[in-house]
Amino acid sequence: MMHGADLRSAEAPLLQIQSCIHGMVYDINRFMNTHIDSARLRFTTSNFLGLQGLRQVALGIMLLAAIPALALKSPWNLWLFVVLMVLLGISWWRIGIYYERRFGHVEIRKPLWAWPGGGSLLERSLFGAAVILLSVVAVKIFKVNILSPGWGLGVMFAGWTLEKRRWYYQPFAAVFFLLEIVKFAPDEKRLMIEVWLVPFAFIITGIADHLLLIRSLPGASSNDNA
Repeated sequence: MMHGADLRSAEAPLLQIQSCIHGMVYDINRFMNTHIDSARLRFTTSNFLGLQGLRQVALGIMLLAAIPALALKSPWNLWLFVVLMVLLGISWWRIGIYYERRFGHVEIRKPLWAWPGGGSLLERSLFGAAVILLSVVAVKIFKVNILSPGWGLGVMFAGWTLEKRRWYYQPFAAVFFLLEIVKFAPDEKRLMIEVWLVPFAFIITGIADHLLLIRSLPGASSNDNA
């Protein structure tokens, strides 16, 4: 088995993986025994932070709790929102520890503003062109406000599907787009539907991301982490 800095002196395929993801990999392949699946390791390390779906689940739960909390009278709404943010921060911290202990970690060297949805430069360029074209059509034909939260959420969820294994973002992207195009209800009601849909979308896709990470890299058992 390989641990920590051993990866830096590993065979050529691993060095190529490190160079293509713009990051240094530590411990992440220690659970692959003596056989290294380069394709699986490349996918996992390239999307390691994005596949930590339990963070997204925690965010979805916080948003779900924040909706009724913000409807309370002042100052209770403010205090509850602060409490929820603190709990979210603690949850993200503990979830990060869990992922590092179970799977290892990746030292990211690419810019923080890099697109988290995966895909090559060509795929991202084509996606950007498709978004612009779709937005123009939506404005001209369907009179859609492309600056609305719903349209932005549709673009965001669609962008996460550039990594084909994360296809489960597509239905939510389609729903957000359709809500803005069909306009079956007044803007205020559609906005509330989108507000309630976002937490569930984060929770469901977060669970799916987590399961995808587990299938790609089983990691250590709970006994190993003890």
